[in-house]
Amino acid sequence: MRKMFLIAFALAAFFGGCDSEDSNEAKRYERQAALDKGDWQKVLSLTENCGGDQACRNDRAAAYVVKAGLSASKIITAIEDENDKSYFAQLGKLFKADADVSLQSAMDEYALTIGNQALVCKSGSSANKWQKDACFNRSLAAISQSAVIIVNVLDNYSCWSSTCSSIDNADVDTLVNLIFVETDTLIKLLGIDSDTREEIEKIKSDINNSGSCYDTSSCATAILSYINANK
Repeated sequence: MRKMFLIAFALAAFFGGCDSEDSNEAKRYERQAALDKGDWQKVLSLTENCGGDQACRNDRAAAYVVKAGLSASKIITAIEDENDKSYFAQLGKLFKADADVSLQSAMDEYALTIGNQALVCKSGSSANKWQKDACFNRSLAAISQSAVIIVNVLDNYSCWSSTCSSIDNADVDTLVNLIFVETDTLIKLLGIDSDTREEIEKIKSDINNSGSCYDTSSCATAILSYINANK
């Protein structure tokens, strides 16, 4: 029941609500209908000139997530599903070509809605509806982007069926930021009894239990151990 409620909440945030003005409501309805059908091309076309329209920006970001092969519900299911080995293995089955580029574009679009991320997402005191939605969904995009990097590491080093023994420092730094920093907002926005929050905290804990992550070298060891244990 909690999981269904959370997915419903995420979908509402992902696709957003309706504006009071009829013209804006009609535009949002058209974008949402296209997103429901997975037609990210149409949404990107409809959102080429968002300007300062935050609802438009969020829908454009959502289109990039769909382009990557994902949706809010798919991301949450991958994080929460205990029947499979890992979130990155599950998401890896869904990724479309250049998923990393699409997810970065989504995060960039959400950032335009958010503005000052440290102030808006961390404190939430000055956030409006669209900014809160953007904070939530940017975190989902971040955990998905971390999965892309891990899958690429496994593919590039051909270690799905053997032990993966190395990882680039740049990938380590990016993974630490995505998993340990970018998801903080998501954890704060979710209730303490949220399955998603619990699983994200478990991912962080599992990495640290594999080897304390406090600098590039130690994090590389910890992350590699986590990848090898959960691939």
